[in-house]
Amino acid sequence: MNKSNLLKIFLSIALLVCVAQSGIHAETKESRGERKNEIRVGWGDQLFETLVWHETQKATILPPTTLLNYDENFQYLQHYFIEYQRRHNHWLSYGGTFDFSGVYWDRVTRNGKGEQVGDPTNHHFINLVFMPNIRFTYFYHKYVSFYSGLGAGLNINTGTEIDYKQRKTAVAPVFGLTLFGVEVGLDHWFASLELGGLYSLVNTNEIYMVSSRMITAAIGFRF
Repeated sequence: MNKSNLLKIFLSIALLVCVAQSGIHAETKESRGERKNEIRVGWGDQLFETLVWHETQKATILPPTTLLNYDENFQYLQHYFIEYQRRHNHWLSYGGTFDFSGVYWDRVTRNGKGEQVGDPTNHHFINLVFMPNIRFTYFYHKYVSFYSGLGAGLNINTGTEIDYKQRKTAVAPVFGLTLFGVEVGLDHWFASLELGGLYSLVNTNEIYMVSSRMITAAIGFRF
């Protein structure tokens, strides 16, 4: 079992625990007013990356002396993020997110028979997102709240690859959208699930994320 699956299981258990305990230590209007700050850490998917960066089909009808490079053995690190929010009033909060994600793979040289020639070389890229955001809570109950949100900031894309401008590191705008979010939990501790996405692109040659991190799960603490 890989690390991302373990994290998913951990976050799912945390969510169930928060739901089970919410009736005992539910957040009240009084405590909601006192605890204006929250911090959370979580995981997000890399569906966009798995669709764009994947193994290419190998040529099988070529002269044996033909040498071609193939990208293989992709590893998707998933998204990991930390977020801070400060509650302005009962329906509006603001804060910021730092998000890390990446993809690793091997570049393998093969001959016309499909046989590997030499040792593979390791390649990777990572995205570092710094994004202020705001959140709109449109339903609140002592057991659960529903919200949506928007964010805009900067994405730093870096790694082994050189783009068409001969750069290994590029900075691009990034936009975040939370279509639907739900928080469930205790007076202090809570868990959240979100449906949304991250978008980072400049033009058709500089597309770093499109609807990446569609689903997130996190645990957090109010203070």
